[in-house]
Amino acid sequence: MKLFELLKIPKGSARFLDPHYNDAFKKKHPFGYFMIAVGDFFVALIPMEIYILLSRQFADAHKSHDIVSFLLNLSELILWFIGFLGSAMCALGLANIWMLMLKRFIGNQYLGHTFTAIMLLGGILVCAMCIFALYLVP
Repeated sequence: MKLFELLKIPKGSARFLDPHYNDAFKKKHPFGYFMIAVGDFFVALIPMEIYILLSRQFADAHKSHDIVSFLLNLSELILWFIGFLGSAMCALGLANIWMLMLKRFIGNQYLGHTFTAIMLLGGILVCAMCIFALYLVP
């Protein structure tokens, strides 16, 4: 029973997506809003940079290092883009963990364990599948 209670999305968390709530939060916590913005920016860079570094390694395995031949290969480009979306999912999960760390100072902005787990695990799975497929592309 406790597991299902743990996985529930917190009540009222949809208000975080309302622009009016965002403005009210900005007025109430100007420094907290700044901390959220700066923290989210840096937290978003981490999984995206890791994915870019890992996905770039497949280009070294190919004989041609010409950027034009890379862009013309549509399957590689699509796989790279899908993996980039997976890294954005990871960034959302990490940003939610950042909200949990700031909870003590700015109030509850955390969207719950379910959201965090789905974003992190789903993003890692998408990135891993895309990197694996990129290594298999001849």
